[in-house]
Amino acid sequence: MSERGSSLVETLVALVIIQLGLLAVAPLFVLGTRVMASAGTMGTVGAAAVARMERLRALPFADPNLAAGSHTDNTVPDVAVTWTVTDDANPAFFKTITVTARSRRDPMGLQKVITLHGQRGK
Repeated sequence: MSERGSSLVETLVALVIIQLGLLAVAPLFVLGTRVMASAGTMGTVGAAAVARMERLRALPFADPNLAAGSHTDNTVPDVAVTWTVTDDANPAFFKTITVTARSRRDPMGLQKVITLHGQRGK
């Protein structure tokens, strides 16, 4: 008797092997999605820090946002932006500005932090 094609048992065994392979790879898709979302969070944090630094550098030298001390901006959703201004001389002709942006939540559970340093002259 000659065999033609595959039997039902062989087909079922092949399907089980394929399913096991797919089950082994499935967690990688979940992890990849979380990593991509986390990268998006890092982009948001970086954009918030750069935007705040640009706004501060564009302000007049005597603006209250450039007064020596610590300041906070909570207008960006999911990102806390703080900045510290230090007068570099007395009288102040230069100010050092340090902007720090922190994520409030992240899909990977890790807080993203970006710190920028800049100077502003009179």
